[in-house]
Amino acid sequence: MNQTMKQWSQREDLQVLSLVGISKNAGKTTFLNGLGKAWSAESVGVFSIGVDGEAQDVWSGRSKPEVRVYKGWIVATSGICLQNEADAWEIIEALPIDSVAGRVYLARANCDTSVKLTGVPTRQWASLCIERLKQCGCAKVIVDGAYNRKVMASPVWSDGFVLVVGASFSPSLSLLVKEVKGWMAKLLLPSPAADDIELYQSFYRREVCALQIGERWISFSSHEWIQSQGSHISAEDLKQATKLYFHGALTKRVLEQLRSSGFTGELTIPDWTYLFDFLVRGSRIQVLFPSNLLAVGINSTSPDGWQVNPEEFQAQIQQVVGDIPVWDVYREEWISDVS
Repeated sequence: MNQTMKQWSQREDLQVLSLVGISKNAGKTTFLNGLGKAWSAESVGVFSIGVDGEAQDVWSGRSKPEVRVYKGWIVATSGICLQNEADAWEIIEALPIDSVAGRVYLARANCDTSVKLTGVPTRQWASLCIERLKQCGCAKVIVDGAYNRKVMASPVWSDGFVLVVGASFSPSLSLLVKEVKGWMAKLLLPSPAADDIELYQSFYRREVCALQIGERWISFSSHEWIQSQGSHISAEDLKQATKLYFHGALTKRVLEQLRSSGFTGELTIPDWTYLFDFLVRGSRIQVLFPSNLLAVGINSTSPDGWQVNPEEFQAQIQQVVGDIPVWDVYREEWISDVS
């Protein structure tokens, strides 16, 4: 695992890497620290869209691992998180971003240290953080995602992501495996035909939905669809349509509206993060931008006190994800010192 991480640092096509957990306390921070160890000599920027590195979990009160950073790394976090070890940081600039803990700053680490990362709450601000970190010389940017917000794992925003699967989700190995199968059903959605990609990209840039009936395309906004519950597009049009590009959240409700209207054509969305329901069976769903899952990290121990068999856990998840590497983030020897 360590060697593969170091190889990632040499990839020019992997500038932004996101971490996503399937639940709280899945082990994202531990994975982040392991990744940091492999990238310690690199020029790295890091920020979170949640809250990470706090001494205790705000909900459970349990102790949590610190976020480690290395000399020369740049973080985006609130100013209050930099005050405890002020000498460890060189403030670069204040960003026009207000997190839950106040104004967000870019700061460069003067030494190896640890930090609390407070969340950057919107996609626009996360994009700004990535842009400014790159402008400050960061060759790599790590985005520590929140378990319930997957947007930064979109291939539009990040060049690759790691899924972290923790026993905190459930003490049942069968339920853990079922959950990962649901994730993979989304992540392995196919791309549209090459002849359609340029047209769909134009719809994506305009942020519109489009329905093909014969040679004709009808465009509309997802807001119009949601407000009218799909009724502004006639059932006859949906029955005759052969293709639909939907630029919006593809929820169970939208899928049911399409099915009840008789739509049986190809359905394309921008990427897997727009799919808000795991029930994709029977739907011909495609993604304009395919997923870019680099690895799966597993954590067989839950802070709630239970553990699943680590060897069996790793073997079953590996069977689900195929050739994608599966790493035990707690039991790997090179990060065994992480609490």
